[in-house]
Amino acid sequence: MHDTIAAAIQAALGPWQRITPLPDGHQGRLRHHAVMINGTRLAVTVSPGDGPLSHLAAREAEVTRAIGPTAGPVVASGTLPEGGSWMARPWQHGPTVDAQLEQLRGRVDNQSARSDALRAMADAAGALANLHALGWAHGDLRPQHIVHTPRGVALLNLAWAHNPSVKLRPEHDLPYPGPLVHCRTPGTARRLLAGDTITPTPTDDVYALAAIWWHSLTDTWPTNYQAAGLKPEPDDSLAVQRAVASEQWRHQIELIEWRAVSAPLRAALSAQSQDRPTARDLADQLGRLVAQGADE
Repeated sequence: MHDTIAAAIQAALGPWQRITPLPDGHQGRLRHHAVMINGTRLAVTVSPGDGPLSHLAAREAEVTRAIGPTAGPVVASGTLPEGGSWMARPWQHGPTVDAQLEQLRGRVDNQSARSDALRAMADAAGALANLHALGWAHGDLRPQHIVHTPRGVALLNLAWAHNPSVKLRPEHDLPYPGPLVHCRTPGTARRLLAGDTITPTPTDDVYALAAIWWHSLTDTWPTNYQAAGLKPEPDDSLAVQRAVASEQWRHQIELIEWRAVSAPLRAALSAQSQDRPTARDLADQLGRLVAQGADE
């Protein structure tokens, strides 16, 4: 973090004893850091620069406050002297959804691990349903944005969250770039390729959540990039988006050797939005499986 940026943030928060850079999100538009202040760990998000996206951290702060307790508190936020914005919120302690589910890779016959994974999936779907019930779509679900804390599932990085009934400050009315390309529905990928303007929707969130589960369980994405002649994490995002949009290279759900989740995954990963369950329906379905011990 640049010294002038650090000084501006510490002027509001107080001096920190330790700062740790975290992997960048949002295609490099944001910088994330873990900081320790008087024994308390905070997550600090910075969007530097002077273009429209310099308001992205401030947008996340406004959105988080508008959502309320479901999103958690904002400790502080502000602008930067050389352009840009920042926000700080309490650190969410716990494993990501990847860490919760990847234990099943190569050991789907482990009954205890299956039960734990089913419960984690139900909890994540329930957290997303709670957000949707307030009228918000997340818009940028990624594996690292879903954290299982002792108090429940936290959905992080709400910078692109959208509620059609909430009017944000004009400078925060930013063009939505779409979710992580691997988590885009074929329809969303086609619209972005065509140059259409899109907004986050709850049904696209459901698809993204299921895509993340798929990735956590298989270490691949729903689009079979290898069959499309692409590397799993190719640099050419346009080629990736075209593969997603084509629907030609989609994996078969049956490849997951876990019958209990095949039906929920198949529905949630439907290319047609009207065929996907709501997050609440998905949470209820998985919750019933947990209650029945249906983890085969």
